This record gives sequence, structure tokens and C-alpha cells, in this order.
Amino acid sequence: MQTLKEKRKQDFWGLTDKDRVSVMKLIDHAICIYDFKTITIRGEQKVVVKFSFEETDKDFHTFISGSEVIMDRLERDKADLPFAATIRQKKKYLCYE
Repeated sequence: MQTLKEKRKQDFWGLTDKDRVSVMKLIDHAICIYDFKTITIRGEQKVVVKFSFEETDKDFHTFISGSEVIMDRLERDKADLPFAATIRQKKKYLCYE
């Protein structure tokens, strides 16, 4: 059985901090997006995204983004989950294609 401290270190999908990847490291990489949750961190809306790298289909990770473009698009595209995408940086914002 897990301790309370261990349980709190896990996110919504049972993944830990070790499974979290910086969204900046994902720019121009192909990923498969499986799920997402909108959360509030220090008063700001953010999205936590469950994904895998295309080549390791079931090895799940998460990233956190405050990009309004990513949050809006995920809400619009949630009926199509899971899907393949590539994180892109466009001028001053992040998005996926």
C-alpha cells in the first residue's frame, strides 16, 4: 500500500513527477495525446496532458502547459482522443498540429 505522501506525488493517471516532461522539450516532436485535465496552479488555468512518444506507444508521460491555444484546441478536439500531434512554437505561443 502507498503512503499518503506517495499518493499525492501521483497525478490523475497514476503517473509521477518522473513521468513529467517539459513542454519546451517536446517542440517539433511527434507525440500521441491520450487525455487532458484543466487545473488551476497558483491562480492560473493550466492543462495537464497525458501523452506518449509515437515510438513508445504505451509508455505514458505528462506535460503541463498554460498555453490558451493548446487548452482551447484540446477542448475542441477531445472527441477525437487519442490522436497524433506535433507541438509547435509559433511566435509567442505554443500549439499542436
